[in-house]
Amino acid sequence: MNNPKQQGVGRREFLLMTSGTVLAAVAMGQVTFSSPASGRSVSLGYADPDAVKNAGARFLPNVMSADRVSSGDGGFLPGVRVSVRGFNVTPKASTGRKNIQLITNYPVAEGGVVKLLPFIAWSYTESTGAGHRLSFHVPLDQNQHLQLMLKTDLSATETGDATVTPSVARTRRNLFSNLVSEAANSNVDPDAVTLSVAGEKGMPKLQRGFYIIAPTVGGAPEPDWSRYQIRTGENGLKLFARDGFEAAPADFEYLILQVDYAQVPNAAKPDRRATVKQN
Repeated sequence: MNNPKQQGVGRREFLLMTSGTVLAAVAMGQVTFSSPASGRSVSLGYADPDAVKNAGARFLPNVMSADRVSSGDGGFLPGVRVSVRGFNVTPKASTGRKNIQLITNYPVAEGGVVKLLPFIAWSYTESTGAGHRLSFHVPLDQNQHLQLMLKTDLSATETGDATVTPSVARTRRNLFSNLVSEAANSNVDPDAVTLSVAGEKGMPKLQRGFYIIAPTVGGAPEPDWSRYQIRTGENGLKLFARDGFEAAPADFEYLILQVDYAQVPNAAKPDRRATVKQN
């Protein structure tokens, strides 16, 4: 099976590609989100940058809860490179999502005021399948945060909003209306993932490596991340857990992101005299 095409998306290209989303965000104005807290509908795991490279035939867990990352990395101040490296969906399961969207808040300065424009970076639907693995750059916001959200067709019901039905939550038009309503009426958005360079207490820290975002059913326990190993599988990176003497794929839904510097610190400048080798 061929792997999906790896794509790199710059700021200008991404804004053009998501122009409809950005126009909707401009019409709404600034939207802010808080970090996950108790009652959140997402769980966050972390694996260090060499986890995949060091994953061998012997099963050794290499994932932990992102809450255990002790400090943020100031190397991200120039910006963050986010890459979608793998995913797992279970549409036939009782808790399977028919719609998953990774939303990134993109800080943009307009008239001396920083606005956060949410755009859909990656999505999955039961009818059309999953988006390509891709990479994009995101600046940190004014608080040195990378702000993401994982919205699903169950998000509205999981957050306790009985006035919003799943069918409404599935539509892109109403998605951003829901974001505005949630931001205005709640200090904590259960679908938010905020990674911080600074040392705020109780907030996941931003480090190079792999972040695994898993949607959770309201009230259900979060995955025990210490049981899992991240490694290369079919169609990208996958999570595995020990099943007897063998390693079996994780049976819950998740999205694997690789987070790295937008610009490599102290990188050697290319030699202008170098020639391009033609294949």
